[in-house]
Amino acid sequence: MRISPTVTFGMAALLLLLGAATCQAADPPLARLSFWVAPEQKDAFQTAYEKTLAPLMKTYGIQPISAGEPAVSDSIYSLKFELKSLPEFVHTKKNLNEDAVLQKALQNLTQTFGTDGTLRTKLNIHTAPAGPGKVTPARPGKQTPAGPGTDHWRTYDVTHGLSGPMVNAILQDREGLFWFGTTNNGVSRYDGHAWTAFTPEHGLTDSRIISGLADRDGRLWFGTTNGISVYNGQNWTTYTRQDGLSHHIAWPIFQDASGRMWFGTPGGVNMYDGNTWTAYTTKDGLAHNQVFSMCESRDGRFWFATLRGVSVFDGKTWTSFTKKDGLADNGATAVLQARDGRMWFGTREGVSVYDGKTWISFDED
Repeated sequence: MRISPTVTFGMAALLLLLGAATCQAADPPLARLSFWVAPEQKDAFQTAYEKTLAPLMKTYGIQPISAGEPAVSDSIYSLKFELKSLPEFVHTKKNLNEDAVLQKALQNLTQTFGTDGTLRTKLNIHTAPAGPGKVTPARPGKQTPAGPGTDHWRTYDVTHGLSGPMVNAILQDREGLFWFGTTNNGVSRYDGHAWTAFTPEHGLTDSRIISGLADRDGRLWFGTTNGISVYNGQNWTTYTRQDGLSHHIAWPIFQDASGRMWFGTPGGVNMYDGNTWTAYTTKDGLAHNQVFSMCESRDGRFWFATLRGVSVFDGKTWTSFTKKDGLADNGATAVLQARDGRMWFGTREGVSVYDGKTWISFDED
């Protein structure tokens, strides 16, 4: 039986991420490997893993500090690894990929515990020291470190040190440094003179950045296509579906008045209070699970722009508005409260404003 693409990809992620960070720190990086198995098979899977895969992984110096720990989903078997010698492990990646015994063990697990011929597996670095990044100084001969530009505009691109040409998020930290999240090339930091790039090699969970937010505690949050990465000035911490996210893709991020973090995903809304994750979906009253934008109004209610209308949550009950109520279009993509208290919504067919009683919409006509 041919090993499924799901297993192959999962192992590729394992090999790549275990060798990601290369810096040494007092707190070693932690990585978590997860297998998706039926809840009634978790005990049997743990026994099979410990009998077949665990000894093989041990020969490469990969030993879990926890096994079968509780996860958000009862269909996930999760193991956490403390990675003590990352530079040494980098040299073992090629051997792991070519280890026929290891591949055979994965194939056997797939035959026994897989669904439709696949066994989904994934490993994410959960906590890692933030590496020094890759610094690119300003190029000699430029008029300014920011590039020549014209008048009051200055242009930044990959020729100056920006890690990628497509930028999806821009943040400014407490020190005044600018952070740019790119589509495929991680995060770039600019101090006015030099650019520093952060990628999975430095602790970031993924190179594909979708969104970002600087919270009131000075932490930087980046939504990626593989969970959320948080930078506290020294370390990166990653949150994925294993931690409580409804979906591995996270785009809108905001912090409410009480300091809680909210994340919109294609699988609903998640709220994180620093200890517990709470998920809200259409089963709770959300208009659609695909959420594009969020905000908190001054009366403490939360507004969500979704693929099928706008939803508002007062902490207990949900109310949704669609085109039938006066919204310009059900595809709502942006939400903002104006200074006068009215709510404004961007949609695929124009802009709508709501004063609590009346809707007014504007389109290209």
